[in-house]
Amino acid sequence: MDELNENLTLSLIFANTKKKKRKIDLLTLGKCFQFLIKLYGNRKELAKKVDLSPEMIRQFLLVFNLPQEIQKEVELRSIDSVDIIRYLVSLKDPSKQINIANMAKNLPSKDIRDIIRLTDNNLLSETEAKTKLIEAKPKKLNIFIIDLDDELNRIVIKESKRLKIKPGEYIKRLVVEKLNEKIPA
Repeated sequence: MDELNENLTLSLIFANTKKKKRKIDLLTLGKCFQFLIKLYGNRKELAKKVDLSPEMIRQFLLVFNLPQEIQKEVELRSIDSVDIIRYLVSLKDPSKQINIANMAKNLPSKDIRDIIRLTDNNLLSETEAKTKLIEAKPKKLNIFIIDLDDELNRIVIKESKRLKIKPGEYIKRLVVEKLNEKIPA
């Protein structure tokens, strides 16, 4: 976006903030907001013009508070969520931001809750977490790691709630039932 003008920029903002599906990346959208803030003087005036809150405009501008490495990922749309950007900015430490951004862009789910779980779990990769879990297990305790896709995970959660048991207990019941079918009476 080399040449910005008021009409083009307003068009891009309206087309990419009033619909669920954006056609441009958040970095470009942030540049549009920056241009218009300079033109109108401040966020409050711009907010009136584009029918967004000043806070929402501030959130679109947060991308500029991230390291260049992450901004590049935003531009490539590997990271394409205002929620994820807001979370990364809240971390303050650039190395932690980059570490989490790299994990976030490789997650199949782009849900912010998944990103938060990553940080709550001491930033372990999936492989590291599995290794640590297996190393930490007490003797005589067997641990099986089951990687469920989102759909299966929803089913397990729903069924365990229906039965009023923990998801792990529900899966254990399923395994026992299946094994009992295989064992002749």
